[in-house]
Amino acid sequence: MARHPNLSCDVAAVMDFSPKFIEELSTAVGPRKIMYGTDSPYWFKGPESYRTGSRRWSIIAEECSFLSEADKQLLLAGNAERFVRNQS
Repeated sequence: MARHPNLSCDVAAVMDFSPKFIEELSTAVGPRKIMYGTDSPYWFKGPESYRTGSRRWSIIAEECSFLSEADKQLLLAGNAERFVRNQS
């Protein structure tokens, strides 16, 4: 994935969604290749499931201290925004 400029991934279906996984993935492919995804409705168990559950966005925002604030912004919104912009 790191070798292909137009290839990226979201982490919606990752079974081991954790800071360790995000660290290993961002080290391997770079933070510009990763998008936070919830894969709703597949994982959806109510509005709180992405705020307080194991798929919560705050894992990236609060528990991934190895990422800079700019990299966190990329994973949580910037990469998806760039992807959508490039699709039109």
